[in-house]
Amino acid sequence: MKTKQITLSFTQEKISSFELDNGLTVWLLPKKGIQESYGILTCQFGSVDKLVKENGKVIPKGMAHFLEHSLFDMPDKRDMVKEFALFSSQVNAFTSQTQTSYFYSTTGETKESLALLLQLVLTPGFTQETVERELAVIEQEIEMYLDDPDHRLHLGIVASLFPESPLAVDIAGTVDSIQEIDVQTLQEVYSYFYQPNKMNLVCIGDMDVNDIETFLRTYEMPAQSSLANGCQLHHFETKDPVAHSHIELDVATPKLAFGMRSLAPQSIQELPTYRLGLRLFLALLIGWTSERYQAWYRERKIDSSFQFYVDVHPSYHYLVISGDTAEPISLASAIRKTLFSFEKSADFSQEHLELIKREWLGQFLQSVNSVEFLGTYLSEQSPFSVDSIDFPRILAEIDLEMVRKIGRDFLKEASLADFTIFPKS
Repeated sequence: MKTKQITLSFTQEKISSFELDNGLTVWLLPKKGIQESYGILTCQFGSVDKLVKENGKVIPKGMAHFLEHSLFDMPDKRDMVKEFALFSSQVNAFTSQTQTSYFYSTTGETKESLALLLQLVLTPGFTQETVERELAVIEQEIEMYLDDPDHRLHLGIVASLFPESPLAVDIAGTVDSIQEIDVQTLQEVYSYFYQPNKMNLVCIGDMDVNDIETFLRTYEMPAQSSLANGCQLHHFETKDPVAHSHIELDVATPKLAFGMRSLAPQSIQELPTYRLGLRLFLALLIGWTSERYQAWYRERKIDSSFQFYVDVHPSYHYLVISGDTAEPISLASAIRKTLFSFEKSADFSQEHLELIKREWLGQFLQSVNSVEFLGTYLSEQSPFSVDSIDFPRILAEIDLEMVRKIGRDFLKEASLADFTIFPKS
């Protein structure tokens, strides 16, 4: 596919964009004179993806995260962390609900680190020995998360909003679910998801774009496997939310999470605007610049832990508002009232919106000076559309009426839940 140029409006830099014959989408962003380079290879496979095998068996929960760990076990038993270090490079990976990403950061040459990254992701070495070793490591990781009250709070509210769905389980799975993972299942899942046409690569650094493009176009990718023939990807289904739930843990102050979900469909092109509009809706009403936030803070209903989070995906939309509070029941009621009566709020104004937009634009422009931030941002946006990477333009185009409509539409379709962690009695 012919190389195209994408101009980043916020820096006026040009991305070279092309697709390899095998379907891998590549974005190269040259930055002359910078000391650090960054590359991130992302597979569109996350914890919510439900793959059903030919025999009707569903892949175990936690598979995407387990696969991420397992790819660091090379067939020739090389230590890839040390291999990267030889080129002044660091390597790591992370799994989200919808993606798995592998990335390097280097002060050395881009091509050497990029070649190692491709070897890491495209050369699996699954064995019974490595599976057993990763089981022990991930079991400890899961148990560590279970000891973290804030992690339990987030997991609890999402499980309340989407009971018995993949969202209701930690990205790492459970100690029981990962026991079902074996070499054959890893091979089948890898064969299904880790295809170049389901992946994207972003590289940023002081590099010769033509040289890197030639390297990638001539790089010999492994042959695609047929192990996943007969597997089917199913969209998850969920039941009605659990309105009120609580647990007791060793915490000094109660922790509240208030959540709302909406299943109203959005086209993939609209998602970046919708997500940003929903975040602005919450920032206007309960963000730190709002009178409501300041009043709750003065009344000691909330403290600096108070925050909100928005996740928008073609299959699900939800928001979570959380924090430590001595009055969880009262605060949940106040949040609900604030959101549903938003059109009467003095905080919901054009002046306030412009203040927030200026703040967010400044934060974004400061953040894009980091190649890690910019590379990860571009990688997350690439599955949507080229237009979705232009955060300043999207932000500038959102006015108060758009925020009002997004808020109304979300509230109209929303289901509510709250989850509280109380101190042990």
